[in-house]
Amino acid sequence: ECAHEDAVRCVELTGAGRACCAGADVTGMANSAGGFGKARAEPGYDEQVERVRALQNHPTALIYNMPKPTVALLNGVAAGGGFAFVLACDVRLAAESAPAATHD
Repeated sequence: ECAHEDAVRCVELTGAGRACCAGADVTGMANSAGGFGKARAEPGYDEQVERVRALQNHPTALIYNMPKPTVALLNGVAAGGGFAFVLACDVRLAAESAPAATHD
């Protein structure tokens, strides 16, 4: 909707609370019937991975291909799929309270 609305000139993405986006609930996926708790060798595992990948890629592509500027306002950690959303934005701004990345 934002892409086609003339009144929208820029799209901002941010989270609520202490995290920008925590990503998917992988614990929930592992515990769900037919979820990722399956062993890699079991039938259906690859299909589950592809389903989750497709679900993740669609919104990320929408952000990346947005014809209007996109800004990620990071108030905290962006992990997993949430990090993909942040990287898809044109500009990323982190609050001073957001944890800094560390490198070993």
